[in-house]
Amino acid sequence: MTTLVGPILSYILLYKYPVLFVVQFLSALIVPFPANTTLAAVGAFAGEGYMSLTLSFFISLAGCVAGDVAGYLIARLLQKRVTRWIKSERWAGYLKRLDKAMRRYAGLTVFITRLTPGLEILVNFMAGLAEVPFGRFLFWDTLGNTLNAVLYMGAGYLIGADWQDIIGIFGLAGGILLVLVLIAATIVVYRIVIKKD
Repeated sequence: MTTLVGPILSYILLYKYPVLFVVQFLSALIVPFPANTTLAAVGAFAGEGYMSLTLSFFISLAGCVAGDVAGYLIARLLQKRVTRWIKSERWAGYLKRLDKAMRRYAGLTVFITRLTPGLEILVNFMAGLAEVPFGRFLFWDTLGNTLNAVLYMGAGYLIGADWQDIIGIFGLAGGILLVLVLIAATIVVYRIVIKKD
């Protein structure tokens, strides 16, 4: 993934906002682009006067939210096919309880996973399959993506040329958060889905 950073940042410096939107959109939808690294770099570019911080913030937020919504809507369209594909009663029971848990904890799940790279793509699809109300998904998605963009872009803007140091610090924090989220998810899935058998 680090080999992608150089070319992506070069294109962002050349073409600015359209490329920033596309990178954020694709990284939110399914392509493993280094979105947070890009945000920190864009913050630093804004600090140096190459880009507008405000416009960059709104463009990246729009790209992230649009990619997340696209993943959610794709899953909503495939929901009936997925449930038909899994025909056994045992799996149907698991899916029904997982669906109920996803609906119950959707806001918190969507919000937290915006801060953990990689998980947000899975949660977008899970929320769509669980038919989480669109307004609820959109609210928590926008809130989480806003916080993520403020953290990375703000840090890049404040630190400037040393923006790459942020990635190591936030990467460690994100890794710890990812582990905590996975542990919590495992406990919830065990209690709600498996233990009820």
